Amino acid sequence: MVAPAMPLPAGSVARAGVRALSGPPAAVLFLDCDDCLYQNNWATAKKITTSIAAYTSQRGVTKDKAYSLYKEYGTCLRGMIATGLADAAGAEDFLHEVHLIDYSDVYSDPPLAEMLSRLALPTWVFTASTSEHATRCLQRVGLDTMPQLRGVIDCRACELETKHSRSSFEIAMKMAGVRKNARRSAEFSAGATSSGACVAWPSGVLLRWSVAPTHPLTLHR
Repeated sequence: MVAPAMPLPAGSVARAGVRALSGPPAAVLFLDCDDCLYQNNWATAKKITTSIAAYTSQRGVTKDKAYSLYKEYGTCLRGMIATGLADAAGAEDFLHEVHLIDYSDVYSDPPLAEMLSRLALPTWVFTASTSEHATRCLQRVGLDTMPQLRGVIDCRACELETKHSRSSFEIAMKMAGVRKNARRSAEFSAGATSSGACVAWPSGVLLRWSVAPTHPLTLHR
């Protein structure tokens, strides 16, 4: 079902050769990071998960305990802080150490860079990870020099809250200058295969963009 909202700006739609939809144009683009800006079957995310498990295990937090903290507090790190297992300095050490991974399987994606450049929207990376990790991924994919890139909204900006929480979405919108009552922002989880998800905020309507190299952009509910 085609959703009657959130089209790309008219000029960008025409240049990209995609079908325009009715409704107000998006003013800001939020890009997800892991297995979205690039895709490697979650290999990079799995490396981080393994790194987190090793880090917490070395500090006496079992796998089951880490999972229970995640379930109760939204993230393991937030739970460690809440239960006294980590302080502010420990949190920074955690974020630094668990992201010391190999990025050799995150590859450059010129077609994606070219496609995103045609959207010509102020663009932010919105990630549950750190800004340092997102920056390294952007550099590997070849998106770090996009003129419309405004910055990274990471887990620190969201106060270590889960990215899926309402507060994280509100923080992202505030940082990007999007009014709370506006339906003019979109999240685009774009991958090396050029497919992803688009979320209209704050209505909660989930939309999906499907982009194939030889097909126009379509928007589905």
